[in-house]
Amino acid sequence: MRQYTTESLPQPAEKTRRPSRFPLLSAALKLFDDKVTSAMTMLPQKPFSQWIPALALAILFVPAAVYGHEIPSDVVVRSYLKPQDSTLNLLVRVPLEAMRDVNFPVRGPGYLDIATAGKPLRDAATIWIANEVRVFEEDRLLTEHDIAAVRVSLPSDRSFRSFDAALQHVTGPALDADTELHRDQALLDVLIRYPIRSADAAIAIEPRFRRLGLNTITVLTFVAPDGTERLFEFSGDPGVVELDPSWHNAFTRFIRRSATITYWTR
Repeated sequence: MRQYTTESLPQPAEKTRRPSRFPLLSAALKLFDDKVTSAMTMLPQKPFSQWIPALALAILFVPAAVYGHEIPSDVVVRSYLKPQDSTLNLLVRVPLEAMRDVNFPVRGPGYLDIATAGKPLRDAATIWIANEVRVFEEDRLLTEHDIAAVRVSLPSDRSFRSFDAALQHVTGPALDADTELHRDQALLDVLIRYPIRSADAAIAIEPRFRRLGLNTITVLTFVAPDGTERLFEFSGDPGVVELDPSWHNAFTRFIRRSATITYWTR
């Protein structure tokens, strides 16, 4: 029988650890573990009254480190969807404070550094908007899309009151780089384009914006080829929504989802 010494025993291959997707959370949890370990080592040497403050401090420190950017309480997403020829245009406006886990450059007392924020803004548009929307043409999932424009806007901007004004604004000149706009007051505007076969095809959408805030409302205006506008209001994630539903389908969805979707035409 083959004998193994400690040196000759087969050693398991060292696992390569992938970098964490949430480095801030990982760092905070490691610090918490270090604090607790440090506090527990005091148990044999010091009385109860002396190690309790250290443990309490470690526990209280974690929320401040992990939740550097807290989840907003109420978030309103405004959007337009309009088919034009062989392109489906989706315009979306979201508060920038809802874009977590993205490091936006700031200057001075917390102003967004617009001049160097291009890539982080596009990353946020990809992670939090483009990846969280599924669009269908005649039950066919549209897997190809292009983020055609990304920009930040002032909280006082009113261009999203119509599709044409919003499109002109999003594709127009960027906000001046010297604008003093606090990161958590900025709005993120995005234009996403999907290739489609026909502007007259039946369109459906599945917006999944619930995790943007504790309470997320999505207001969507679907602009039909004939100019008719259909307004939808979703609370949370509504599932797949037909944007030109028959009265029967609309009524059935309304009952099934307990009025989480409001729909009207103008």
